[in-house]
Amino acid sequence: MALLKIQAFACLIILMWLGALPQSTAAQGLFSELKNNVRKQPSAKTKKKRVADTDPLVEPLFNNFIDHNATDTIGLAFIGAVSMPLALPISIAKDNYKTQAYFPGYPYQDDSRGYLMLDRSSQHEPITSEPFPYSIQSSIDYTYYSNEITKIGNRFLVDTTSRFGIDGEFSYWIESLPGNTNDNFWAGDTNLLFRFAQTEAFQMRTGLGLNWLSDNLGSEFGFNFTYKGDFFPMDPLVISAELDLGKTGSSNLAHVRVTTGMNYRHAEIFAGYDHFRLGETEFDGFVSGLRIWF
Repeated sequence: MALLKIQAFACLIILMWLGALPQSTAAQGLFSELKNNVRKQPSAKTKKKRVADTDPLVEPLFNNFIDHNATDTIGLAFIGAVSMPLALPISIAKDNYKTQAYFPGYPYQDDSRGYLMLDRSSQHEPITSEPFPYSIQSSIDYTYYSNEITKIGNRFLVDTTSRFGIDGEFSYWIESLPGNTNDNFWAGDTNLLFRFAQTEAFQMRTGLGLNWLSDNLGSEFGFNFTYKGDFFPMDPLVISAELDLGKTGSSNLAHVRVTTGMNYRHAEIFAGYDHFRLGETEFDGFVSGLRIWF
């Protein structure tokens, strides 16, 4: 409970500080272009046509080229490429979906192999603390993209023995503009997750959810697909990776983040790489922060 109070107090301080920052100004920068693209309405003139619709003379050639054998081959290749990110971790974990998993208080507790309790007898040392049917992670981070663009974020993950969970992120983006002014917006996502592969040493999750962006002009929303994993190679290392693909408003979104952390009991200090692309605007930066495990 003390750690939860500390985390809540830290979030409150950050929110109060963010509220005191100056609001968006009329100056133009990267954020202005990004937000305009998010709100851009698609034009009917830009609709793409099928090759066969462009010219009636092309249709027979098109149909002859895409014969049944080629379609079957392409279909099998596509199914294999899509299923591999799910099938490979399940195979490595030898996950039969029959073993219930419980959570320790924090990674590597009692010299265990990582952060999951599948079978007490498989641990290096028996875990004497009480296992939990749920896990909560909460983190605060700072991302430096350039001298002009930074991001302050808060993330959470709730996971359960049932394998279903929920995660979310809300971040405050700041762009410094000439004349000691700035532009800013809030953005984030919320996802329903399923832990599809699990061992003591790693856990993989995927899910669907909602992206959003909000500024002084209003809010825009879109769908999100997420694929992520936590890896525990050796005490006290924690490696986390995440891929998000989706849309916000009229813009496509892609987000990749990889961090390596040093864990001590309930607290982890981490650092890593963050790539964020929304529409035609993209950012690459260095992220660091603190994660609390409950």
